[in-house]
Amino acid sequence: MPQDGSGNTYFDVENIRITCVPETFDGNPGLRIQAYKGQGNALFPGAEIPIPDKSTAFDLLKTISKALETNGL
Repeated sequence: MPQDGSGNTYFDVENIRITCVPETFDGNPGLRIQAYKGQGNALFPGAEIPIPDKSTAFDLLKTISKALETNGL
């Protein structure tokens, strides 16, 4: 799996990068979601989303699914 300059594992989906963050601003593990700027490797700053447990992770995935459906996707 690819790692960023800080050694965090990340996944790319089209122009989106999802980075596994071992410790976010509140001390919990979580995800950072960013978008690439154009054709290069530069990234826009992204939000760090704390995910303290599996229940929160599941709720996040359900909510993302609902938001995509709302947008007709």
